[in-house]
Amino acid sequence: MRREIRWWLHLALAAALLASQARATDSDALDGTCPVCGTPVTVYRLRSTNSFGGQDRDLFTQAYGDQGFIVVTASCPKCLYTARSEDFLPAEKRRAQAPPGAAKAVSDGVKRAILEEHALQVPEGGRVDGKLVDWAKLDLAAQTATLREESDEELGWRALEVAWAVRSGATFGAKVPDRYPPDVVALREKRESQDRKANPALVDLEAAKLLLGRLSKTPAAEKPLIAALAASLLRGHGEHGALLSALPRILACFPKAQAAAVEKDLRGSIALEQKYQRAAMERFEKALAGTAPLSKPESRAMLTYLVGETARRLGEEDKARSWLGKVAAVDGVPPFLVRYAKDQLETLAPVTK
Repeated sequence: MRREIRWWLHLALAAALLASQARATDSDALDGTCPVCGTPVTVYRLRSTNSFGGQDRDLFTQAYGDQGFIVVTASCPKCLYTARSEDFLPAEKRRAQAPPGAAKAVSDGVKRAILEEHALQVPEGGRVDGKLVDWAKLDLAAQTATLREESDEELGWRALEVAWAVRSGATFGAKVPDRYPPDVVALREKRESQDRKANPALVDLEAAKLLLGRLSKTPAAEKPLIAALAASLLRGHGEHGALLSALPRILACFPKAQAAAVEKDLRGSIALEQKYQRAAMERFEKALAGTAPLSKPESRAMLTYLVGETARRLGEEDKARSWLGKVAAVDGVPPFLVRYAKDQLETLAPVTK
């Protein structure tokens, strides 16, 4: 996917909560062919998606059900070439309305690297029961983009998508309630009545804070469920700092053996997500420092914001404060990013002198 497509996709997702909510995620299966080795590959094209899960402040617009960017990424089972579905379709079957550059020919050099040098490798832990997991598929897409010498901006987005895939697929060994507790339901209803376009992701974080605040007063029999729900809400939106800070209280609600398993799962998935977040941040910094033109006038503001917000999620508060503080002054910054940067600055600990 060329950088024009990258912006077409991510800017649309970033604005999703400012517009009407979409329908449930749905897709069509199409017969494709790997452009490297000719293997038949079933690919998927979105018919509709949704933003019901809200938008995390690193611009991950979450769907209930399948995540659109994962659905439309296809991987060849033979040579592991991985890209957007359109790359696997003949020209006559590609979306006529897609912006130019949605697919491009694979060079002979890239083909040799994949077929003869086996340059694409499934990352460790990337298969479960023989099946390629979502984050590993996105990792292969990032590897493919690197082979194709995509821009630092593009490679940053690729890495960030892997981090999002890790987040969306994260699980840990604790059961959550089948339904929200009454106080969380009341909170969600209150926020929706105040603002029909309230961001569900931010309401979830508020709900997690509410649950943690009453954990000590929760009946012993309910504590594991309430603790698991609070952890799930924080983990599901990538708020690792808040989760790790509350982890001792959360783990104390489980039997010792289960607590150890929960902690291992949480810390493992957080470390994996942060690996790709750091890769994305470093690529975005290179793109901003480089002389190559960025894909859109808004790119500089978007990448500046993402460096700051990603630094915040990695616990690098001084760096986060510096980069988030630059956002409002960038030419062409979308108004919602100014608001996001201001909000995220307010979450950081005050500077002590």
